[in-house]
Amino acid sequence: MWERDGPVLILAPIGRDGEVAASILQEVGALTVLCPNLPSLVLGLDRACCAVVTEEALLSSDRRALAEWIKRQPPWSDLPFILLTYRGAEPNAHITEMLGNVTALERPFHPTTLVNAVRSAARARRRQREVESYLEERQRTEERQSLLIREL
Repeated sequence: MWERDGPVLILAPIGRDGEVAASILQEVGALTVLCPNLPSLVLGLDRACCAVVTEEALLSSDRRALAEWIKRQPPWSDLPFILLTYRGAEPNAHITEMLGNVTALERPFHPTTLVNAVRSAARARRRQREVESYLEERQRTEERQSLLIREL
């Protein structure tokens, strides 16, 4: 399942959250990529199945490139983000609004909770890619029909 979905990008540059999340996900066979900073995360988003990010990593970074990437997504695309927040703290509204398709997980999280959130995100992304394929096939069919009609 995981191989065809693309990597899970992890942006958690402070503390051990990134290493812990990667270890948990690798135990269930997920391909993970630890991103050292926000620009490296943005570079990998096109091929990712989802992104796990800590709230503080986004709050302490220039988020313009990420916001632009999110806005530029094709109509079929809505990349899932998993936002790691602090226990009892309300997620930052500007961050959740910008991310759009976001699931917030309080830290510390149970390993199963993270795995289930990522599996759900990967499944949603897989369905989005199926829609992309369907739309591309439909476009090709319409182009073939137009060509045949012109030839007649």
